Amino acid sequence: MDDLPEELLLNIFYKLDIKAIGSCVCVKKSWLSLIKNPSFVSSYTFDDKKSSEYLIFRQGNRDLQCFVDKDHSLHLHKVLTSPFELKKINIPRYTVSCCNGVICIANTYVDGTILWNPTIQKFFTLPKPNLTHDYNNEVYEYELVFGFGFDSILNDYKVVRIIIDAEESAYRAEIFSLNNNSWKSIPSHSEIVSGGYRIICNNALPSFNGALHWIGEHIDNWEDLVILCFNVNKEVFHEIKLPNNLHIHTPELLVFEQYSIISLFCFTLDHADEDFSFEVWAMKEYGNMESWTRMWKCHLPEFGSGDVFGVRDNGELLCHLYSLSVIISLDPMTGKEKELLKAPGSGFDGIRYRESLVLLDDPKALSYSTTQHNDNFMELHESCEN
Repeated sequence: MDDLPEELLLNIFYKLDIKAIGSCVCVKKSWLSLIKNPSFVSSYTFDDKKSSEYLIFRQGNRDLQCFVDKDHSLHLHKVLTSPFELKKINIPRYTVSCCNGVICIANTYVDGTILWNPTIQKFFTLPKPNLTHDYNNEVYEYELVFGFGFDSILNDYKVVRIIIDAEESAYRAEIFSLNNNSWKSIPSHSEIVSGGYRIICNNALPSFNGALHWIGEHIDNWEDLVILCFNVNKEVFHEIKLPNNLHIHTPELLVFEQYSIISLFCFTLDHADEDFSFEVWAMKEYGNMESWTRMWKCHLPEFGSGDVFGVRDNGELLCHLYSLSVIISLDPMTGKEKELLKAPGSGFDGIRYRESLVLLDDPKALSYSTTQHNDNFMELHESCEN
């Protein structure tokens, strides 16, 4: 294959899965150079047919568990050991989000954020932010809110960091650009509180329609809620109103990708009913408040001590029932439920993860290795470079 033109080689590489790509990088340095080309990395990443998709569960500060969703069941694929865990860094509380195969792990009380691609075993530690805040081990007077998304215009990955003064509900915001390897303040961040709203969740909904989303509540009325949005491309904040006359107890935002006409899901829990019902609303036209539609109302006898934290490939909802210590799958159309996993405790998060080559071509990203896998992508990569 030495005489094959580059165009033909790229076409061959493009048809391979990531495990095979990992083998190709150590055949020849010229092949490694082709595969690390930013154009190839980008094209490969955004082809949905090229990579496997998984569900990652996290509970508190425990290991990330990666599951395959198939045959109407969840199968444990592997446990992901993060660079933070490898370096024995103590993280009292952190958020996890994912975009195009890159996981963002951000500490919500002290500074420290990494971008991490477990597939190719590379990570990048973000430089120290420009905006600082006082940190007290006894009382958390400040809180950090994060979001992680992709700028499709500049082909750039960005981290949004918002500092919240708990007493004054004051906000300061900045954004990190992976391309520029730097932080900058967001001048329009005052719009977050222009209507007197504050963010009530640490982690943004995964990037959807080019924006990050949080739930915000009015400073003087906790029942007055909105969706606070940040456009990753334009780097500006805006708001989306929730449906009128909606009785919300604990709102959640999830992306429901299975139905193209449904854009954004808002889960609202109503503990007034004896059977702990909750409603599922969808915004059929993104940004249009009038398009909010109630899709389903679901009932779970044990739902008063649990939550909804994800959506499966088949469109069913992932629910964690604390009192029963189980994760169930709920069909919102039929109300049928199925036990999937034993899950003692509380505080589960679920994110979608898709394998990619992002960070492979970034010289700032560092490699690491574990002894968990025989098919260690980065060991092959480094042996070829050396």
